[in-house]
Amino acid sequence: MNEAQGGLKDEIKNCIDRVESTGLPLTNSDVHAMGSFVFQCGNLGALSLRDSNLDTLTLKILTSSIEGSDVKIRKFCLASNNRIDVDGYKTIGNFMDNHEITVLDLDGCDINAGKLRTLNNFMTKKSLKDFTLDRNIYLDIDGINAVGEMVQDCEIERLFIAQCQLTLGQLQLLSSVLGKNKLSQLSISQENKIASHEDILAIANLIPHITEDMWMEGWEIQKEDINLLRSTLKNSGSKKMKIFTEYGVLKAKTDEAVLSEISYSSPLLRDKLNNFVENEDTKSLILSNIQLIGDDARGIASAVSRKPHIHEISFKSCNLGDASNASFFNDLANNIQFKALKIHCINVEDNPRMGNINMDSLGSIVNMSNANVINFSKCKLSMSEFALLRRSFNQSKFTVLIYNDSPDITEEAPTEAGLFVKQCDIEELQMARCNLTIQHIQNVSDKLKTMKRPIRYLDLSESHGRTVCAGDVQEIILRV
Repeated sequence: MNEAQGGLKDEIKNCIDRVESTGLPLTNSDVHAMGSFVFQCGNLGALSLRDSNLDTLTLKILTSSIEGSDVKIRKFCLASNNRIDVDGYKTIGNFMDNHEITVLDLDGCDINAGKLRTLNNFMTKKSLKDFTLDRNIYLDIDGINAVGEMVQDCEIERLFIAQCQLTLGQLQLLSSVLGKNKLSQLSISQENKIASHEDILAIANLIPHITEDMWMEGWEIQKEDINLLRSTLKNSGSKKMKIFTEYGVLKAKTDEAVLSEISYSSPLLRDKLNNFVENEDTKSLILSNIQLIGDDARGIASAVSRKPHIHEISFKSCNLGDASNASFFNDLANNIQFKALKIHCINVEDNPRMGNINMDSLGSIVNMSNANVINFSKCKLSMSEFALLRRSFNQSKFTVLIYNDSPDITEEAPTEAGLFVKQCDIEELQMARCNLTIQHIQNVSDKLKTMKRPIRYLDLSESHGRTVCAGDVQEIILRV
């Protein structure tokens, strides 16, 4: 800036959107220089000084060197700076007012109730809407009270308190301190947390306070407590609300009928199929980790036949390669009424060695249902299965073939995949994490060369430890 003698002022003001330093200890002179630079900026999306060894003095030097500037800063990140004392939070409060900051990240800053109340008192404009307090393990009960005061005073919309080792008492208090305020997002994710039934009851009480998303990854939850969350979400949650857990996403209003880890001896499958048919908003049937048998195929076929437009039908990890399921898709194909049936995506991920009968029948289902997306990831298809499946797609016009996560792929599989692309005029081919060799890539490239038009999307990524030459890559690039 000094060397340019002011010649950079317009460029800095108009072009700089973000000033960031991560993991670099900043001295008093460093922050003074940075502040002088920020002074020249127009509108900053973020001023981020993560893990910069800041203390109260360096923070005051930084803010005083920006004082008098009309720069507006959307986000201020001080994550992992745990040497700032209570007096420093007076400085932060004033700084937020002066520059209209709406997003504050204090992740891992050793926050306590005293620091929060000081910040709240000196932040007179109450502009804060997005507040991150992750990894602050010293919040205690009074700290949650202070968080609630800030939520109510500032009308905070997004609150993140993940990895804070929240106790049952803190969880129970949180719903009451939120008052009548509603958060659009809340994160209470923990690391390897075993949830008690009382914990889940306390979390269920938070659901009416949230309009969109709640994250609770890392919580180990019993099945009956998952059902409690799902029931509360359905009865008391916002229509847009979702809960992100280790067991999938729970939704207040879902377009999927999802069932996992049961057998047909349970009435749950029959009930789920009935709900799938009767609920007009349900567009997908997701069955995973279920031991399916031939009788199940007839029940599924009956349900599918009564829903003419289906977004996805998934049989992920349903053990369809077992000898007892050798004719599952044959039974399914023989019982589906295909008139006017349209299925966008068929997912048979993680069903290795499904056998020739299943593959031939699956090809018939794809043909007759006009499917667009087929997912065979982790299926370990043999050469004969691949070839039989391709030959059975005599009428298919599906556009996306997914065959990811197959590290023991045969030399011939990419050739067969390339033939799929050519025969069905496929627009997208995914073979990520398949440990592809140079020969594999050459085989794909050879087939792509014969196509009438380039493929739209090709993913051959994460073949760890493999080396390919530029010529092979160039040949593929020319066909995408």
